[in-house]
Amino acid sequence: MKKTAEKILYRGKWVSLKESTWENDHGELLQWEHLERVRGNHAVIILATLRPSGKVVLIKQFRPGVEGDVIGLPAGICEEGSLDENALRELKEETGYEGAITSISPVMSSFPALSSSTMQLVHADIDELQPNNQNPIQNLEAGEEITVHTMLPSEIPAFIREQQRQGCHIVSGIWYLFCIHSNGSPLV
Repeated sequence: MKKTAEKILYRGKWVSLKESTWENDHGELLQWEHLERVRGNHAVIILATLRPSGKVVLIKQFRPGVEGDVIGLPAGICEEGSLDENALRELKEETGYEGAITSISPVMSSFPALSSSTMQLVHADIDELQPNNQNPIQNLEAGEEITVHTMLPSEIPAFIREQQRQGCHIVSGIWYLFCIHSNGSPLV
């Protein structure tokens, strides 16, 4: 496939809608619409584990795209600075916890049929015995409402099902990470 044209159909504060034309190997022209973030196209998602308890940090946040609350992991768009700095900043802002990065995934596509966005999953350990993690205080941006939930991985499948019964949406990655195995142990 070879891109032959691209135009912006709409540009808002957060996303733009683009139409691109591609020529396939048979000389046929194909058109697609896709989204692109206006301010940064790379996200960091944080899988944070409290130590020594082994509890995982989940968040519940309103998302207009689904017109409701979503259960997911702390996350954010990478801005200036390193991936580590962005991940630790987002973890602190959204949950109040301070942690240390233990591993970083390769760059992955978030939803390639619709968007050019990419992401990386960052594992972070939080020393829950440290004074600064005893009573974490969020530093949310205006308009953000985030509830922090911590639980053992084995508790996540039942929690997800209950939250869904209550009308919450579930980010797909949570299911992949914790609910594939019946005991809730993460695949990572």
